[in-house]
Amino acid sequence: MKSSTPLQTLKRFGLAAAIAAVTWQANTAYSSDEVQVLRNAELTARALTEATPAATSEIRLIGQSTYQIRFGEEEFSRALPQRHEIKLRQQRFDPLEENLSRSESRYSHLLKADSQDNLHIVQLHTQAFAEYQQAIRDAGGEIVGHLADHALIVRMSEQEKNTIEKQHYVRWVGVYQPLYKMADSVVAQTESRSANTEKYSVLVFQPGMQHTLAEKLKDWGVEINYLGESTRLEVSLTPEQLTQLAQQNEVSFIDSWTDSQTYDDIAEQSSGSAHLQQVANYYGQGVRGQVMDDGIYTAHGDFQKRPPLYQGVYGSASPERHGTGTYGIVFGDGTGDPKARSPLSEGQGIFASYRSLEVADRMSLAKDLVDPQKGYRGVFQSNSWGKGVIDTADYDSYAAELDNIAFETGLLILNAAGNHGNFGPEGKMERLAFAKNIISVGGVHHFNTLTRADDKWADGNIYPSGRFAADGRIKPDLLHFFDEINAPHNSGPDKYNSFGGTSGATPLTAGHAGLVFQMWADGVFDGGPGKGRDVFDSRPKMATVKALMINTANQYDFSGLDADLRRSHQGWGMVDVKSLYEEAKKNSWSLPILVNETEILKPLQVHRYTLQSSGTSPIKATLVYTDPAGLPSSAQHRINDLTLKVTSPNGTVYWGNNGLKENMWSVPGGSPNIVDTVENVFVQNPQAGVWTLEVRGDEIVQDSHLETAELDADYALVVSAGSAGGSSTSSSSSSSSSSSSSSSSSSSSSSSSSSSSSSSSSSSSSSSSSSSSSSSSSSSSSSSGGNVCTSPQYVAGTSYSQGAKVQNLGQEFNCKVAGWCSSAAAWAYEPGKGLYWTSAWDSAGQCGGSSSSSSSSSSSSSSSSSSSSSSSSSSSSSSSSSSSSSSSSSSSSSSSSSSSSSGGAACNGIPVWDTGATYVGGDQVQYNNNKYEARWWTQGANPESNSSEWAVWKPLGGC
Repeated sequence: MKSSTPLQTLKRFGLAAAIAAVTWQANTAYSSDEVQVLRNAELTARALTEATPAATSEIRLIGQSTYQIRFGEEEFSRALPQRHEIKLRQQRFDPLEENLSRSESRYSHLLKADSQDNLHIVQLHTQAFAEYQQAIRDAGGEIVGHLADHALIVRMSEQEKNTIEKQHYVRWVGVYQPLYKMADSVVAQTESRSANTEKYSVLVFQPGMQHTLAEKLKDWGVEINYLGESTRLEVSLTPEQLTQLAQQNEVSFIDSWTDSQTYDDIAEQSSGSAHLQQVANYYGQGVRGQVMDDGIYTAHGDFQKRPPLYQGVYGSASPERHGTGTYGIVFGDGTGDPKARSPLSEGQGIFASYRSLEVADRMSLAKDLVDPQKGYRGVFQSNSWGKGVIDTADYDSYAAELDNIAFETGLLILNAAGNHGNFGPEGKMERLAFAKNIISVGGVHHFNTLTRADDKWADGNIYPSGRFAADGRIKPDLLHFFDEINAPHNSGPDKYNSFGGTSGATPLTAGHAGLVFQMWADGVFDGGPGKGRDVFDSRPKMATVKALMINTANQYDFSGLDADLRRSHQGWGMVDVKSLYEEAKKNSWSLPILVNETEILKPLQVHRYTLQSSGTSPIKATLVYTDPAGLPSSAQHRINDLTLKVTSPNGTVYWGNNGLKENMWSVPGGSPNIVDTVENVFVQNPQAGVWTLEVRGDEIVQDSHLETAELDADYALVVSAGSAGGSSTSSSSSSSSSSSSSSSSSSSSSSSSSSSSSSSSSSSSSSSSSSSSSSSSSSSSSSSGGNVCTSPQYVAGTSYSQGAKVQNLGQEFNCKVAGWCSSAAAWAYEPGKGLYWTSAWDSAGQCGGSSSSSSSSSSSSSSSSSSSSSSSSSSSSSSSSSSSSSSSSSSSSSSSSSSSSSGGAACNGIPVWDTGATYVGGDQVQYNNNKYEARWWTQGANPESNSSEWAVWKPLGGC
């Protein structure tokens, strides 16, 4: 397996992948506007496989504001910010400019660490590259955690501290005070002189530390209420013991204990937030999101610890019941009633009254919400209101406006479907809920019971809205509880009431979406929890969050278009963050396939991925793409058409959404979906072996990947396959027919063992499910006339410089990456041979003839290929083998390499038939100087002997 260049991989991970060795080779005294340079470093990115060659790196620190990085002969990256803030729970501050403002004498007992507590914050000038971390370890420091931004929590003696703080890469060193380890409510408890005990939830830094800490507590005579393999334990302490506990090196954080039923107690169990609270201490820390509604009762007790931020001219507006309830369902902390505690009880809410739209347009408000300079830094918006229900299911101007807002800002928007499901034959639905790029939320009556067996869509006189759009798109997207949701009320600071309707279902879903953002930032999908990245800065694309939520949603069992909880009523089911978290954990803190809008499709291109299935767990594949706003006058609401196709090892084809309107599981066959911007393939009992997944750019007519000048589109792809009883393998690919450079990104995750009760495992290396990635692609075009090769013959291990020209296999090649061109290792890139030579070489044409380049994808204008893969070892593993292609006659074509000779000019650009490749109707191949076109799907059928009038191959004449 081969991976991308280190720079491409670091770009893929937002330049957060760790570098194993960076050597400083310059003076360390600089003025503020000078450039510090880290260069000539042997590096191995943790995201790369052992097969990846070493390269050289150069990092430029530009004054105090930005830095750039490059590898080998490549250009420097764009300027990246040097982040100077220390982002503690109590306050963000630049340690060189200010101290934590919480310095009152009343907290002096928590602002001076005990002699046994020698934890320090070590802030670096840049990210914590592995070389920096290794140097800290070499100096005697023990790194126990990571802190935003650019900081480490290090256990070290005073002598070790004196050594480390003098290093050129260290910006600041300060004591990790006991105060920093406490929730606000816990800090207040330390002032009490009571001898009574209170119950607390204690989080330690790393697995295993909970047992060390427990032994200390036993010596103190402390009652341990809960202790397991999780990094969290529960203890009962006096105020004096609480202060002493905060001074222990193992302690990461201390919370007041509450039971698992916090906001709506049934909802937290059903959607998994209680599970995340217990195993990972996720309460929405760092998450900022907006609730837009009528008004909010700001004096409610649930909103006092983290008062709402306000956007818009009306601020909190009037203290309305509705807005108080919807905001509380997302951000209320349950001060007066633990059962009303929300999924994001420790997140930061932002409230906006929709009355502000009377004087400000919605687009500008949304842009401000995601503009980091404005200070809101919101990642989602929950709307339990709308512009009125309609019974035609049409896509109108309001839906188009909302689609455009989502498309332009990248904001994840959720909107209630309405409460009019029993109005008319199909019911009425909120007009905004028909927008493509948002999450529309329906409802289900749950009767305040945990079991799903008694849940119903139809009950009483009010039904949740839910119906397909007029063009057939599946709506709503998800659903949640329609009844008996405990929520804050505007009648008093300690008042609550039973909230309901899709007005309640929507904020419940939004709150769990916020937990997905927190999981992403903490590394659940790229190596393991504990990264603690800034939620806003590291946020995934909105299409990716939508795909993650839909892929692992808990569907209600149904069959048929008339079922009570049919697809048009439940959408894709109820969000289940527990299922999502455990899926990543089973796969060594990654997912089998996860694309975060990083692979770019051009018209008619196909991206192929492979997945090795053990056959013991269902395969679920979800494609979501953000589409430009549709035209309300059109009966077709989508603009571009990206299509999902999944093929089993025996050639059975599953098209996106085929059979899923009528059933929980996909039906083989059918035809490509041409309607939905969300496509799923759910296979309940997959055949064991290698599955092929394709994302096809069947119709791309408007640019939706605005980062490039070309007409192209991007997408989110999530594939889950479980891991129990077997292993899963995955690959991802991306290609661009017009690109001249190639990349393949690969990641490997080391095995990380933990018991099922553990809340976190030791960090494994970053995986391809990272929050961001960058891929480029290669062009390996055929040449018709050929040329006389005068360049020297390629010899593995020869030292080649960038631009050097060689000949090999009847072709000439130009060296792109000197280190890789010159390698003599087993994975050496022999030009023109294998799948990955294009990462090191560019083709310069063929010698004295014309033929298609082997191992390249076919395209109407050029052939290109690139691949990226992720592999992990544990209960599941992944590797890659992929190709991408485009064809003028079909959006699916196959890579080929064959010993059969290629033909003349008439066959230029047509791949040679490959017995192991799959072909679909319209694909063309050449074989023994003749052209053929596939009439339907085929694999292994020789064109020469299967080209009669009724055979799979249609003869097209000689070359």
